[in-house]
Amino acid sequence: MNEAETRAELIDPQLAAAGWATTADAKVFREHIIAPGKIQAGGGRGKLLKADYVLSYRGRKLAAIEAKSNEQNLGEGVTQAKDYALRLELATTYAANGLEIYRICMRTGVEQLVSAFPTPQELWDATFATENPLQNRFNDVPYETMGGTKAPRYYQENRQCSERCIGCCC
Repeated sequence: MNEAETRAELIDPQLAAAGWATTADAKVFREHIIAPGKIQAGGGRGKLLKADYVLSYRGRKLAAIEAKSNEQNLGEGVTQAKDYALRLELATTYAANGLEIYRICMRTGVEQLVSAFPTPQELWDATFATENPLQNRFNDVPYETMGGTKAPRYYQENRQCSERCIGCCC
């Protein structure tokens, strides 16, 4: 199976089984553009940088998934998954080939095989282990897209609120 078939036949059903297709406020972004491509001489741009999946819940991006063909070794996608997590400022990322799922916690450095993807609420609870009422208020405010004509900039998408936040950094 190639990567597209692996995603459609193996990974998509695993995400659906974890509730990513049915939970309110949960979104799975496929082919999510992380960077528009390096500006080259003459005004053109290089190749887009896209994550295979980005998992979002309650308006916050929580994890990236790098998918590989089920014929490839799972480790082939680990470096890419980590790169996506760093660029998107995510606490969790995954590499998956449809047969195995490898979880990487960017905060603690713990890497391990897991049996299934987490539910949206489980991933939310792992990402935001301590309750932060101010952060919750900011999460409830959607980004204004001007009717879909304006896309958020990377720093608006990465609106992670630190524990020290007093309302000025979000």
